Amino acid sequence: MITPERHKHINEICHAMLQLPPSQRAAFLDQACVGDDELRKEIESLLAYKEQAETFIEKPALDVLARELTKELPLTGRQISHFQVLSLLGKGGMGEVYLALDQRLGRKIALKLLLPEFTANKMLVERFDQEARAASALNHPNIITVYEIDEVEGLHFIATELVEGQTLRQFMNNQAMAPQTVLEITTQIASALKAAHQAGIIHRDIKPENIMIRPDGIVKVLDFGLAKLTERKSEGEKGRTREGENEESGEDDPTLMLSPSASVASLPPSVSPSLTTPGTVMGTATYMSPEQARGEKVDARSDIFSLGVVIYEMLAGHRPFEGNTLPEVISAILQQEPAPLAEMLQGWQEILKKSLRKNCEERYQSAQALLADLAKIKGTSVAEAATPPDELKSLARPVSRRTFTLGLLSALVAVSIFAFWLTRRQNASTEIQSLAVLPLKSLSRDANDEYLGLGIANEVITKVSQINGLKVRPTSAVRKYALQEIDALQVGREQKVDVVLDGVMQHEGDQLRVSVNLLRVRDGVSLWADKFDLQFTEIFRLQDEVARQVAAHLRVELSPAEQGKLTRRYTSNPAALNYYMKGSYYFGDRSNAFAVRQQTDSAIEFFQKAIALDPNFALAHAQLGYAYAHSAIFLEDNPGLIDRAKEELELAEKLDPQLAEIYVARHFILWSQYEGFQTEAAIRGLLRAQQLDPNVGHLELGMLYAHLGIDRWIKELQLALEQEPASEVVQVNFFRQYLINNLPDEALTTNLSLANRDIDAVFWHLEKRDVAAVPLVEKLYQQSPQAAFPRSAKAIMLALQGKQAEAEASIPGILERARIDPTYHHITHAIARIYALGGKSEESLQWLRVTVQKGFPNYPMLLRDPYLDGIRKSPAFIEFMTEMKARYEVYQREFN
Repeated sequence: MITPERHKHINEICHAMLQLPPSQRAAFLDQACVGDDELRKEIESLLAYKEQAETFIEKPALDVLARELTKELPLTGRQISHFQVLSLLGKGGMGEVYLALDQRLGRKIALKLLLPEFTANKMLVERFDQEARAASALNHPNIITVYEIDEVEGLHFIATELVEGQTLRQFMNNQAMAPQTVLEITTQIASALKAAHQAGIIHRDIKPENIMIRPDGIVKVLDFGLAKLTERKSEGEKGRTREGENEESGEDDPTLMLSPSASVASLPPSVSPSLTTPGTVMGTATYMSPEQARGEKVDARSDIFSLGVVIYEMLAGHRPFEGNTLPEVISAILQQEPAPLAEMLQGWQEILKKSLRKNCEERYQSAQALLADLAKIKGTSVAEAATPPDELKSLARPVSRRTFTLGLLSALVAVSIFAFWLTRRQNASTEIQSLAVLPLKSLSRDANDEYLGLGIANEVITKVSQINGLKVRPTSAVRKYALQEIDALQVGREQKVDVVLDGVMQHEGDQLRVSVNLLRVRDGVSLWADKFDLQFTEIFRLQDEVARQVAAHLRVELSPAEQGKLTRRYTSNPAALNYYMKGSYYFGDRSNAFAVRQQTDSAIEFFQKAIALDPNFALAHAQLGYAYAHSAIFLEDNPGLIDRAKEELELAEKLDPQLAEIYVARHFILWSQYEGFQTEAAIRGLLRAQQLDPNVGHLELGMLYAHLGIDRWIKELQLALEQEPASEVVQVNFFRQYLINNLPDEALTTNLSLANRDIDAVFWHLEKRDVAAVPLVEKLYQQSPQAAFPRSAKAIMLALQGKQAEAEASIPGILERARIDPTYHHITHAIARIYALGGKSEESLQWLRVTVQKGFPNYPMLLRDPYLDGIRKSPAFIEFMTEMKARYEVYQREFN
């Protein structure tokens, strides 16, 4: 039986769909009904048979919707090797690009399937495979990562990383760019070419569509090696590159020559024509080198010419060689010199001259030579910059926010033959990019209403966080303001946001009155205010309306998928939602839950009640599983609770496999004493969670990367700090992750005050091997004599003071408490240090191996650890470090 609330929700979705063009309704419905097949069936049934056209879509329109819903090509849903094909991203002359799930690693990738006409020639495929595999071995921050090249059942495919951002073509927007920005982009492209050329790989198709700029300003060059497939060569032809060996060439192959009677297809300025049919010249005409246009062999210098064309276009706002027909373009490339740049750009003239020489012998002979001249413009000896400066980041971010929707982190494999499906947006208010939703304050000042004010805020946060380009502070950042007397604008400044949503409520019985006010922080101007009088059973309408109004008054144009997410509900039962909000209120504050068992128990009780009222409440199942795991890991030694946690997470996944919270909770279990601290598996789980919701897991992922010694941990914690700039939890973890990597001086750069933080002060002194901390260690030990960390710290201090026997005698007592400790690997590391200080390499190595097995395989830290200096010459230790280095390189390839 459909409840009145459910009926309302169905009507709201139907009406919302009617506001969209037919082509956008499928995406909207996908998001509005995710995890609720019954809801979708009900809506489709009503849309199909309801006769009142002013309210519902009639049958013919439903056919349009059905076509949209079944529009995917046959490969969608198929299993190819260990990849599950999810959806089509784009297609072109060489094949099709799909969004796929790598089921081994739990991550989404771009899967490029090559057309049979390019793979029928076995010799050609073998040549391509050789070069593509070489490209996949490139490990450079400015080159897109190729994960795998393979063939299954006649399907040849390439699996690459997914990249969020925009192409250089979109970034330029047919306008001249600032020279400093051009310099930073060019330096990164040239750095990528240098790495590829040194590996013997020529790109052959450098153009703005094949260059991508991520939101963080990192430039990525796409699709090294793919150009190889479109060349036809006779067996045995080989040339040599300038920076690499054994480069295949097309010299003397008549099929590569451009016919004088070539097609006179029009070349409008906005279109970059690609000549990708086998038997024609390879590359996009306007970016070809002269030798490439003539069909001669190409080497690294051809890529440099193409880059020169790109540089010129960035600086001038137009291409150096243009024409209305293909022959005119080729003629310009072969015979004409580009018009000189404006005087203010004279510093670039020499670089462009040397890049665009018709004779490749007069051109830059290597990307390294080009980098050297770029460094002269930059005024520094540093010629490569994989990490962009703030100027490029600030330019990249706003444009990417306007351009892409969060739901499509597309591969942007921009070889000219690939067409990409990108959802465009226009955000007319670029000044507003961040928002904090404050807990509603109860006018009755009833402490029992605290959960409700925070719960409503949390639901609104969940919805508006789905808006691409809008940074929304998470609930954990604002919960401390519940029931506080606060100034909303002051909170906005503390949280470093552009706008705050403030509100008050009155709750009496089933009646709820809510007033909200959207304030611009810089001047206190109210952008929107409204009042709602409703029954508690209408709380869903309140949350939906507030989220919609926030989006509208921030002047954000939503994609259909985002509109669907704003309408999405995890339950249609108001009472179940009420219990869920209570559970989230108690479980949301982890810092208190460590110490107060009652909070976690209360959370479990309320989640259970929510599920009893709505067994299909996937989010409640996920949070109940998380709470069970938290209790077992931090509050009691109870493997049974871990089993129950896994059961709840499995139920949640069956109900809604797109819930990021499932994978966040699973990582927590995987990296625990119950599952043997499976660091790699836990990271993969968090990466999967971030694919589903980019706002989650940055703190947790940063901590795991830090335990592997992968520098990416810093970026993840910076993202966590951007989300919660006032969070002491994030700041403390920044400090501690530097320490676990044995970088005590860097830890001080976090400016964490160690006053009244005895445990962190002790931790820092331990990494400095500072015996002056003995009184502080003793104080910590007296406060918590049974805890493993104070015991291990005291033992290390004894060893540093030369009391080795006493230190070793304390080890059994340390282990007695440590085996159920969630930081067990740090305790075993401390024991290894104690033995190393005594010169006992065998015993130290034994505990180092345990440390590695239990979640702390940090090779860079082991290299730096001064406690281990006394055993470094041991053959067994050398062998151990060799193993660790190999393991670390595997981590780097997968995670960095």
